[in-house]
Amino acid sequence: MIKIAYHKLYAHPLPEGHRFPMLKYELIPEQLLHEGTIAEANLFSPEILDERYIVNTHD
Repeated sequence: MIKIAYHKLYAHPLPEGHRFPMLKYELIPEQLLHEGTIAEANLFSPEILDERYIVNTHD
């Protein structure tokens, strides 16, 4: 089963007409659910990473 990291809090509202299409990233999971391509069980919200991992990754 495919797992998709997603949470409504990931959406960042941008002004209408902004060149980055942020809305599409919010709509993709909704469309996949609507089509029956995925189920709610495929979606998960990752846990917050320990700061040590973030610092090591972006060193």
